[in-house]
Amino acid sequence: MSNQEQNPVVVNPYVFAEAYKDAGPENTIILHKDFKLESLQGYQDHARRLKAQFDTIDAQSYFDYVLSRKAESSKFKSRTFINANNPEQQLIALTVLNFGTSESATSAGHRDDIAVLNLSKEPMLADFLSEVAKTWFKPNKFAEALEAYNGTLEMYGQSGEDIVTTGTIINTFRNLKIEATQTSETKSNSAYDSEQSDIEKFEAQATGGVVLPEYFYIKNPIYTGLEDQTVTFKVIMRQGKNEETGKPYAEFQLKPIALKYAYLKAAVSFQNLVREQLEGEDTYLGTIR
Repeated sequence: MSNQEQNPVVVNPYVFAEAYKDAGPENTIILHKDFKLESLQGYQDHARRLKAQFDTIDAQSYFDYVLSRKAESSKFKSRTFINANNPEQQLIALTVLNFGTSESATSAGHRDDIAVLNLSKEPMLADFLSEVAKTWFKPNKFAEALEAYNGTLEMYGQSGEDIVTTGTIINTFRNLKIEATQTSETKSNSAYDSEQSDIEKFEAQATGGVVLPEYFYIKNPIYTGLEDQTVTFKVIMRQGKNEETGKPYAEFQLKPIALKYAYLKAAVSFQNLVREQLEGEDTYLGTIR
């Protein structure tokens, strides 16, 4: 072991920094690796500066907070970043209230006074999309599934050029009859007719001759606080025959059409909302780390 290792030289870090003051940029100091910084702010009557992160799912609370904080102090420049890259999962706006500028050392912000809006999806529509859409239902179960959301979502159907109310659709599927046919092709003009070679062909028709809807619509905001959007579903049917009883049956499904496009429209609506409410502030599309 060398003499230097046995008797290490102790150097005052401030003296060392002064001797090598040109080794780093302005306001840089060289410290020992075990240096520990202790903040005395907790012992003072008032905080030296605000350091906080406000998180909310409510758009109005977010805008109120950001604008009130801006009104309290304009010392540092703020910037808002809108993350709408994946609208099917989330829509987020983040405002750094003390972002600052690069003009000088005194105008640079600490970037730790932050407000975050993580917009929430409309719960009933989100539940409908996850629990009902893309699921196969027997007619009576299909009616029950729609009935669970009737009155909480604005829903209606369409058959040809005719608009069909949700109540009518529910009653139609609740009373739906399946009639087996032996003909080479079905007689119905319904959009549900299909060709099958190995089983009896059958026709799905409603009691009293009511025509089944071809399309189903929900008019509702996808995210809370955004404008209404119309989500379109194609009503599709698959048919078969019970192996034990030999009776024909039908199952129905709501297949979303252009759902991704609906989410993209929600993203645009979100961007416009943030920029409108924070008019005059610097806003950017993207994220910051």
